[in-house]
Amino acid sequence: MKRIEIGQEPYATTLLSVIKGISDYYNLDYSRAFVYGASAHAFLINIHNQLCPSGPYCWNGPWLEKQLKLMGLNMTDLGFYHNESKAEERTELEVKIKRFIDKDIPCSVLNLDNQIVCGYDDDGLLFVQPWKGFDDSTPARLTYGTWKEFKGEIHVSFQAYESFEPATKYEIVKQSLITAVEILENGDKYQFDNYALGLKAYDYFLEAFETQSMGHGCWWNANVWENAERWLLSTLLRLKICCLS
Repeated sequence: MKRIEIGQEPYATTLLSVIKGISDYYNLDYSRAFVYGASAHAFLINIHNQLCPSGPYCWNGPWLEKQLKLMGLNMTDLGFYHNESKAEERTELEVKIKRFIDKDIPCSVLNLDNQIVCGYDDDGLLFVQPWKGFDDSTPARLTYGTWKEFKGEIHVSFQAYESFEPATKYEIVKQSLITAVEILENGDKYQFDNYALGLKAYDYFLEAFETQSMGHGCWWNANVWENAERWLLSTLLRLKICCLS
């Protein structure tokens, strides 16, 4: 058995709680607001035209990897897996993750939500649960081979995060603002079919809000993006301070 001592706070935006937890683990000393701004996620909104709750997850983000590198985190993609993935593919992935954990390198998983992979034992991989009691969307573990905790709903990706010397906060801030403009002006480069990323996302949200029933998708999109927007003013203030310092 091997376990890394690492935490993940209960943000609605679990991608950011993963990044915050891993940056804390590597003693990078980033505040929550700085993580939101430095990753450029504070400037992001992505909405499905039917307000599907997948909106916070279904976007193409090469810019995120660039921002993380400036922050001193090298994110390695370990692959995407689904219900039809072969047993040997799952086993190979499990071995890779255990090798990272053996080197005290944390990993993450995105299935229904983002979680930190913090260790393993004889039976499976161990996950940090940002929300206690939500085993369906954020299980505490993943059994080798069967991945039974995903309950047959497998559309999962894994990542590993190594740390190195970050750029200066000035450089991180400068690039995050450039990235924010890029997302705003060229959102179609990073969005999937039937989703809108950037200003068009607000049109999608208003249109769906008027025509769709107020179900889980409406609640979850509002919760996640409000969670991000709440930190926007704080982010901009802190980014200004970083630029002046």
